[in-house]
Amino acid sequence: MGLFGAMTTAVGGLRAQAFALENVSGNIANSQTTGFKRVDTSFADMVPDSVPQLQLAGGVLARSRSTNNVQGDIQNASVDTFMAINGEGYFIVQKPSAFPDGTPVFTGVDLFSRRGDFQLDKDGYLVNGTGYYLKVLRVDGTTGNVIGSVPEVMQFSNDFLPAQPTNLIEYRANLATFPRTAQADEDVPGSERLNLGGFAVNPTVAGTGTVIANDVPTFIAQSISGGSITMYDTVGSPANIQLRWAKLADIAVNITSDPIAPDVAATGTGNAIGVDDAAVTGSTTAGTYVADVAQINTSSIFGTPADITADGYIDDNDTLTFDFGNGNTFTTAALNSTMDLTALMTEINNASDGAAFGDWVTASISGGNQLVLTATDAGKTFTVTNNGTGTLSSGGDIPVTTPAVNLLTQTASLDDRTLTIQIGGNPVKSITFGSDAGEIGSLTDLIDELQNNGPTGGTVTVAADGSIEITANNNLNSIIIGGTATAPQLASFGLTSGNFDPTNATLTPLFGDDLTVTSGSSTVTVTFGTGPGQVSTRTELMTALGTFGALDVGNELIFTALNNVNDLDVSGTAATALGFGPGNDAFEPTNPDLAALTGDLTVQLGAGAPFTITFGTNDGANEVNNRGELAARLAAGATATGLSLSLTAGGEIVINSTTEEQVEVSGTPATLAALGLSAQTAQGTTTPRWELFYMEDANAAGTDVAWRNAGVTYTFNANGEMTSNTQVVTLAGVEINGIPLGDITINHGEAGITQFSDVNGNAQVNLLRQNGYPAGNLQGISVNEKGRVIATYSNGRTLEMAEIVLANFNADNALKRLDGGAFEATSESGQAQYGAPGKIVAKSLEGSNTDIADEFTKLIVTQQAYAANTRIVTTSDQMLQETLNMVR
Repeated sequence: MGLFGAMTTAVGGLRAQAFALENVSGNIANSQTTGFKRVDTSFADMVPDSVPQLQLAGGVLARSRSTNNVQGDIQNASVDTFMAINGEGYFIVQKPSAFPDGTPVFTGVDLFSRRGDFQLDKDGYLVNGTGYYLKVLRVDGTTGNVIGSVPEVMQFSNDFLPAQPTNLIEYRANLATFPRTAQADEDVPGSERLNLGGFAVNPTVAGTGTVIANDVPTFIAQSISGGSITMYDTVGSPANIQLRWAKLADIAVNITSDPIAPDVAATGTGNAIGVDDAAVTGSTTAGTYVADVAQINTSSIFGTPADITADGYIDDNDTLTFDFGNGNTFTTAALNSTMDLTALMTEINNASDGAAFGDWVTASISGGNQLVLTATDAGKTFTVTNNGTGTLSSGGDIPVTTPAVNLLTQTASLDDRTLTIQIGGNPVKSITFGSDAGEIGSLTDLIDELQNNGPTGGTVTVAADGSIEITANNNLNSIIIGGTATAPQLASFGLTSGNFDPTNATLTPLFGDDLTVTSGSSTVTVTFGTGPGQVSTRTELMTALGTFGALDVGNELIFTALNNVNDLDVSGTAATALGFGPGNDAFEPTNPDLAALTGDLTVQLGAGAPFTITFGTNDGANEVNNRGELAARLAAGATATGLSLSLTAGGEIVINSTTEEQVEVSGTPATLAALGLSAQTAQGTTTPRWELFYMEDANAAGTDVAWRNAGVTYTFNANGEMTSNTQVVTLAGVEINGIPLGDITINHGEAGITQFSDVNGNAQVNLLRQNGYPAGNLQGISVNEKGRVIATYSNGRTLEMAEIVLANFNADNALKRLDGGAFEATSESGQAQYGAPGKIVAKSLEGSNTDIADEFTKLIVTQQAYAANTRIVTTSDQMLQETLNMVR
C-alpha cells in the first residue's frame, strides 16, 4: 500500500489511542464514583490479506474491555442502610418509568448494580444515589422465614408494631445454701428458713399459697429477692413482677392420705307450699248493675204482617222522616200499601244505614209483631213523621213506650263523687262522676274507661251478672279501692272500698305461729300473719328466709346450711305444719368418704402423747363425720402433738414432722385403708425445699393478698442439683397491681435452678427475660451482615423485614452498562442467577475499581503512542513531498 497505506494506518492508530484516552479519561473522572467499574482498552491488529512474504504489520482497532468482575475497595459508611458486596454478585434493582400522583411505576425489567448507597425515600422505598429501587424478598416477622422466591420492590411502612403480651419468662438462678435473710443467724439453726409460726396465714403450698398484707413484713424478713422484670398485658401496659425465694423448714416425715370428698351441706326438706293467690276486688256476692238502656219507641201494630196494610197504616208513596235534632234527619224511600212489616223494617234500616251522620236507629220486629225502633245511643231522642196520608207516625201510632235509663244518673248524689283504684305501687287511677267534660256520666263510659285506660298493673272484666271485677296482674300486689263514692253507690256495680291482699292457703293457717332456722352462728326467725314484719305469702316467706330457704321443683320448702361444715336446726311452732316435725329439728353435714367410718386414726410424735381422731356421728364424744370437723380435729392435734397436721384444699390429710423424731401412725385397719393410709413408723430425713413467690398487689392492706406462691416446691439433693420436676412452672391467672396478665409459664430449663453455696447468701440470677413488649412505632431501617433489612421500633424491638438477594452471571463482563452504575443483562452475559456467593457488608460502600496511578501510566503510554503516530503522518507527508519533487 506504500506511503498512503502507512499514513492511513497512522490515522487509525491515532483514532485507537484517542479511544483509549477517552476510556482513561472516563476512568479517572469516575475514580470516586460508588461501585464504578473502570473500562480498559484492548488493541487488536488489522492485518491485510497477503502472501506471507508480503504481509504487513497492518492497522489497529481499539475495543473496550469491562472489569465488572474486579471488585473495588470496601469503605466504611455511617448510614445504616448503606451496604457493599464482598465477592461476586449484584443488587437487583428497577428504575421507575413514571411517577403518576407521586407514586413510582416500574417497567418490570430487572437491572443490576454494585452501587449500595441505598436510603429510604419519602414513600418508604430503598433507593440508591442514582435513583434505582432495591428489590428484596419479604421475611415473616414472626418466624423469620423468607416469603416467596421472587424479589420485589418493597415499601417499608411506619405502622405501629402491636404489643405482645407476656406468656413466657426464662429464669435461671442459684439459691444460696444458707440464704442470708433479715432474720438469718448462723449461730441459730433454722433461722434462715421460713417460720410459719410468725404468719397469720400459712403461705406455703401446703397452706393457702398466699401472703396477706399483714404478713408481708414477716415474709420479707424470712425470704430473699429473686429479681424482677417488667411484663406486658395484651395492650402493652407494663407490670413489674417481683420474685422472692423462701427456704422451708426441714421436714423429717411427710405422710399424706388419699383425697377426701368435699362435705355435703346439711339440708332439711319440708312440705310443699302453695302458690300465692292473685288479689281480686269485688264484694263476696257479685253485685248487679242496670245497664244503660237506649230510648225505645214501640209501634202499636199488632197481629199478622198483613195488618200493616189492612188498617191503613201505610198508603202508597208514604215516606217516614226520622229527626234527631240539630238538622240530623233522614227519610225512607217511598213506601206502598201492599208491603208487609218485614219489608217496612228493611226500608227503615236501609235508610238509617245510608244516613250521612251515621246509623243511629235500628228497626226490628218484636215477638208480638210490633215494630220496634231503638236508638243506638242511650242519650239520643228522635221523632218520626209520616210525610204521606198513612196513619203511621210518632204523633199517633208510634208512642214512646220505654225511656232511656242510666244507673249513674239515677242517683244524683254520684255527681262530683270519685272512685280511686291503685294496684301495688302503680299510679292511682282516679275517676270523677258527672256530666262535665272529662267526667263519667254513664255506666257504659265507666266500664270503657276502666277496661281501656287503667288501672295500671291489672285487668278489668265485666261478669255475666254485670259485676265489675279488677284483678292484679302480679300475685304479690294488693288492690286499694277508695274515693268519695259511698259504699251503696259502689255496690250498685259490684265494688267495695278497702284493701284486697294476695293470700296463700298453705300459710294462712299458720298465722300467729313462728319458724326459726339456725346454721352455725346465723339465725333467722319468721312470724306468720298480716301484721308489720310478718309474712302471709310464699314470696314474703322466701324474702324473709334469705339465703337459708329455697323451693325445689315440687314446691317443697328446702333449708340448706350456709356452708358444708355447719349443722342446720329448724324449730318453732310452725315447724311441724311445714314438715319439720320432732326428731327432724337437727340436720348435720355429711361426707360420702367419712360417713361410713366408725374407727380411729392415731398419730404420735416420738415419746409424746398419742392423739386420736374418732370417726362417727356422736357429736357429744367429739367424733367426726365430715371434712370440716376433721379439719378442726387435725388443728387440735397439731397443738397437742407438735406435729404439723392439716387438711389440704384438695382433701388430703397431711402429717408433717418439723423435727427428726419418729412419727407413728396407727388406727382401725378399715379406717386407715379408707383414708389411703397405713400403719407405719417413719423416721424421715431432711430435704432442702424452696418455694417461689411473686408480688401480686403492692397496695394490699389487712387480709388482702400481697404475694402469691408459684404453687410448687423446689427440692435439691446434697449436690445442690434440683430433684423436683419443676423445670417448667405455670402461674395461672396472674394479675399484678390490677393488671391482668393471664397464664405465665416460667421456664427454668434443665438444671436452671441450683442450690450451691454462695458467700453473699442471695439468689444469683443468671437469666431473667420475658417475651412480651409494648406497642412501638418505627424508628429506623438498617441492614445487617446477613443481608437482612432490620426495622427498629421505639419499644426496643427489632424485626427482620426483608432479605437482600444477590444475582450473578456466567459472563458478567458482557453486561450492558447503563447510566448510574447499573447493568442490563444481554444475550452474551446470560440470564441472572439468584443466590450469588457474595456477602453483604453492612454500613459500607464499594468504591470505584479505578487505580489512578495505573490510569496515569496508561495516559503517558497513550500520549506517547499518539505522538508516535503523528510522526508517522509527518514522515509519510515528507516522503510524498520528495516523491512529488522528482517530477520537477
